[in-house]
Amino acid sequence: MATKLIPICFVVDENIYMFLETVCKSIIKNVSLTIHFCILTNKEENINNIERLMDTFSNKTQYTIKSLTVEHDEYLKSLYIPEQRVDITGFVYSQILFPEYFSNFKKILFLEPDQIVKSDLAMLWNEIMEKDINLGAVNYKNGSNTLNTLAKLYPERQNKGYNAGVMIVDTEFWIKNNFTTLCFDVIIKQKESNGKYYDYYAEGAINIALQTHIYELDSIYNTVNLGWNPDIPKHILDKAVILHWNGNSKPWKENGLYRSYYVI
Repeated sequence: MATKLIPICFVVDENIYMFLETVCKSIIKNVSLTIHFCILTNKEENINNIERLMDTFSNKTQYTIKSLTVEHDEYLKSLYIPEQRVDITGFVYSQILFPEYFSNFKKILFLEPDQIVKSDLAMLWNEIMEKDINLGAVNYKNGSNTLNTLAKLYPERQNKGYNAGVMIVDTEFWIKNNFTTLCFDVIIKQKESNGKYYDYYAEGAINIALQTHIYELDSIYNTVNLGWNPDIPKHILDKAVILHWNGNSKPWKENGLYRSYYVI
């Protein structure tokens, strides 16, 4: 029997926390389960600003906000190199840390601010609980560096790429198996290779370090490419449970794609 509580995690810094409003409101509107938002930010001074935003559409019992420790913040900065986009900072790797910060919840759904939830997540959550999924994501064609590295590491496997923008994480399983350390080891190799070991920041590290542990979710739970592909068929968009504007044309920008779908 699935629990009626669904913890949903976001990692946001001062540049993107303001975009939590639309995605969180879409969740509150469409999800029949009890929701608890788990928000990880990069520094303590952001907490008050995020609280003020969250209080405009939710109550204080509905969310928990934490900031990285100074040690974690400095470590992420030390690992970072500009892989694809110079506007992204080392905080992007905090996705690898959130299971430790919110380990009081056994299973967590990780989402990103450039998304919207169009319909109920109860069916997804039931599947997660009934199948006891420890780590789940949607299949996605990752970049050539990631796929080449996977082919070398697992030549006997039919390796897959996964988009990390929507992830199911069992925090107990994550911590027990030292997944944080495994991902950081891969990030170190990325820095040593000058950005040629994988693509796409934390997503690349997760794909390589945790490849053999990822359960494939139905693509309706992470319908991707709305941030760059203007030719996604309407029937795919309409079927989606979660829409994801990965890419530069975010829905809050003037040049954003599919802005008519970015509504509550």
